[in-house]
Amino acid sequence: MLVCACTKSVSAPYANMWWHALYVEAILALWVETLHAQVPDSQLSPLNAIHSFQDPSVVLSSQETLLLYLAPPRGWYPGNSKCLKSKLVDIREGGKIIVRTIEFYRADLESGSFVPALLTVTMRVVRRSGDTVIIEALETSNGETLPPIDDTKENKGPKKDTNPPPRKPRSLSENSKLYLPGVNRLPVLFASNSCVVIGGSTDNKYQACTLWTTESSVKLPARCCKFTFVSQCYRQGYEAYESENMNCKIYDDIYKDKWRNLRSGVRYYSSGS
Repeated sequence: MLVCACTKSVSAPYANMWWHALYVEAILALWVETLHAQVPDSQLSPLNAIHSFQDPSVVLSSQETLLLYLAPPRGWYPGNSKCLKSKLVDIREGGKIIVRTIEFYRADLESGSFVPALLTVTMRVVRRSGDTVIIEALETSNGETLPPIDDTKENKGPKKDTNPPPRKPRSLSENSKLYLPGVNRLPVLFASNSCVVIGGSTDNKYQACTLWTTESSVKLPARCCKFTFVSQCYRQGYEAYESENMNCKIYDDIYKDKWRNLRSGVRYYSSGS
């Protein structure tokens, strides 16, 4: 009896340790399985959810004048793109095609001052799975036509020349980086109903990020657009509107007749048209 009692008292602690070891092993196995388990696709947010924050269709279709609010702190030449604004001309194909003007003042070597410039740009918003939303824009002042969307895909068409000739801007070659011939593909970093932050195009890297806002919001642009600009582009930006607005009013008064002539050839959009 004494032996049995001693045996029982000694084996009990080992039995408890054995069960404890099994418990710990089971917990570890469950933890490892949980660690490597994949969340089901049905529980994931949509793959292209970011597109809902990058769709500029509403602001581009706005009948309000769009104004350049922020531009790059370096490499941006306001002397050749002063007082930038954009007005709605037309909406086509149920909103798929948008036509706007780009109106500004550029430096003129002959007169030694600034002169009005007006371009007409046809654009569309392109959304492709896994890609950033893109604005495809073509200057159509001279009657050019925006090519079909398949013809503008980067993986379509003839192989690009590895050493293409330099693309010349419209005005002063040493300064103007405003707009290039051909279809410009501009990535949209963020867009709301009142503002849009556009990244630089592949062909026009000097232009880089710009922030545009509606005229009614220019005194207090949406914080989300300003945050996108300073977080995704630059810690600082050239405050185009604030820096140029007073001079813009003076130029507008001086060149009001010139603007009238330039705009007479453009039929601006109206909701009743």
